[in-house]
Amino acid sequence: MTQIDLQSLTNTLKQGVIDLAKKTLKDYEDQAKADGQQTIDSMKDELETWGEELKSGQIDSDDLKDLIAGQEDLFKMTALEEAGVAAIEIDKFKSGLIELVTNTLLSII
Repeated sequence: MTQIDLQSLTNTLKQGVIDLAKKTLKDYEDQAKADGQQTIDSMKDELETWGEELKSGQIDSDDLKDLIAGQEDLFKMTALEEAGVAAIEIDKFKSGLIELVTNTLLSII
Protein backbone atom coordinates (compact mmCIF):
# COMPACT_ATOMS: atom_id res chain seq x y z
CA MET A 1 0.00 0.00 0.00
CA THR A 2 1.39 3.38 -0.96
CA GLN A 3 1.64 6.14 1.58
CA ILE A 4 -0.25 9.38 1.16
CA ASP A 5 1.68 12.27 -0.32
CA LEU A 6 1.74 14.53 2.73
CA GLN A 7 3.29 17.47 0.88
CA SER A 8 0.61 17.36 -1.81
CA LEU A 9 -2.10 17.00 0.83
CA THR A 10 -0.90 19.98 2.85
CA ASN A 11 -0.53 22.09 -0.31
CA THR A 12 -4.09 21.24 -1.31
CA LEU A 13 -5.34 22.09 2.17
CA LYS A 14 -3.45 25.37 2.25
CA GLN A 15 -5.01 26.37 -1.08
CA GLY A 16 -8.37 25.39 0.37
CA VAL A 17 -7.69 27.63 3.37
CA ILE A 18 -7.07 30.56 1.02
CA ASP A 19 -10.40 29.91 -0.73
CA LEU A 20 -12.21 29.48 2.60
CA ALA A 21 -10.74 32.73 3.94
CA LYS A 22 -11.90 34.62 0.83
CA LYS A 23 -15.42 33.24 1.18
CA THR A 24 -15.92 33.51 4.92
CA LEU A 25 -13.81 36.36 6.26
CA LYS A 26 -13.28 38.80 3.40
CA ASP A 27 -12.40 41.70 5.68
CA TYR A 28 -9.88 39.55 7.56
CA GLU A 29 -8.68 37.35 4.72
CA ASP A 30 -4.96 37.68 5.50
CA GLN A 31 -5.44 36.82 9.16
CA ALA A 32 -7.69 33.87 8.32
CA LYS A 33 -5.17 32.54 5.79
CA ALA A 34 -2.35 32.81 8.34
CA ASP A 35 -4.31 31.09 11.10
CA GLY A 36 -5.71 28.41 8.80
CA GLN A 37 -2.36 27.56 7.28
CA GLN A 38 -0.76 27.44 10.73
CA THR A 39 -3.48 25.00 11.78
CA ILE A 40 -2.75 22.77 8.78
CA ASP A 41 0.96 22.84 9.59
CA SER A 42 0.28 21.89 13.21
CA MET A 43 -1.85 18.91 12.11
CA LYS A 44 0.65 17.32 9.68
CA ASP A 45 1.36 14.28 11.84
CA GLU A 46 -2.32 13.65 12.49
CA LEU A 47 -3.21 14.14 8.82
CA GLU A 48 -0.66 11.54 7.78
CA THR A 49 -1.83 9.07 10.42
CA TRP A 50 -5.51 9.56 9.64
CA GLY A 51 -4.89 9.27 5.91
CA GLU A 52 -3.08 5.98 6.38
CA GLU A 53 -5.79 4.70 8.72
CA LEU A 54 -8.46 5.61 6.19
CA LYS A 55 -6.59 3.84 3.40
CA SER A 56 -6.13 0.70 5.47
CA GLY A 57 -9.76 0.66 6.65
CA GLN A 58 -8.88 1.14 10.32
CA ILE A 59 -11.19 4.16 10.42
CA ASP A 60 -14.13 5.24 8.29
CA SER A 61 -15.42 8.67 7.26
CA ASP A 62 -17.46 9.08 10.45
CA ASP A 63 -14.42 8.29 12.58
CA LEU A 64 -12.40 10.81 10.59
CA LYS A 65 -14.98 13.55 11.09
CA ASP A 66 -14.98 12.87 14.83
CA LEU A 67 -11.17 12.92 15.00
CA ILE A 68 -10.91 16.22 13.16
CA ALA A 69 -13.76 17.82 15.09
CA GLY A 70 -11.98 16.74 18.28
CA GLN A 71 -9.04 18.91 17.25
CA GLU A 72 -11.13 22.09 16.95
CA ASP A 73 -10.26 23.33 20.44
CA LEU A 74 -6.58 23.14 19.47
CA PHE A 75 -7.03 25.40 16.45
CA LYS A 76 -5.22 28.62 17.34
CA MET A 77 -6.81 31.63 15.67
CA THR A 78 -4.37 34.17 17.07
CA ALA A 79 -4.30 36.55 14.10
CA LEU A 80 -8.10 36.63 13.88
CA GLU A 81 -8.45 37.18 17.63
CA GLU A 82 -5.87 39.96 17.57
CA ALA A 83 -7.76 41.59 14.70
CA GLY A 84 -10.87 41.65 16.85
CA VAL A 85 -12.94 39.20 14.82
CA ALA A 86 -16.08 38.10 16.66
CA ALA A 87 -15.96 34.66 18.26
CA ILE A 88 -18.94 33.48 16.21
CA GLU A 89 -17.14 34.34 12.97
CA ILE A 90 -14.02 32.54 14.15
CA ASP A 91 -16.15 29.49 15.00
CA LYS A 92 -17.67 29.55 11.50
CA PHE A 93 -14.18 29.63 10.03
CA LYS A 94 -13.11 26.72 12.26
CA SER A 95 -16.15 24.73 11.14
CA GLY A 96 -15.26 25.41 7.52
CA LEU A 97 -11.72 24.30 8.24
CA ILE A 98 -12.95 21.02 9.73
CA GLU A 99 -15.11 20.41 6.67
CA LEU A 100 -12.21 21.26 4.34
CA VAL A 101 -9.81 18.85 6.05
CA THR A 102 -12.40 16.08 6.22
CA ASN A 103 -13.46 16.37 2.59
CA THR A 104 -9.90 16.69 1.34
CA LEU A 105 -8.71 13.61 3.21
CA LEU A 106 -11.71 11.60 2.05
CA SER A 107 -11.11 12.65 -1.55
CA ILE A 108 -7.56 11.25 -1.64
CA ILE A 109 -8.55 7.78 -0.49
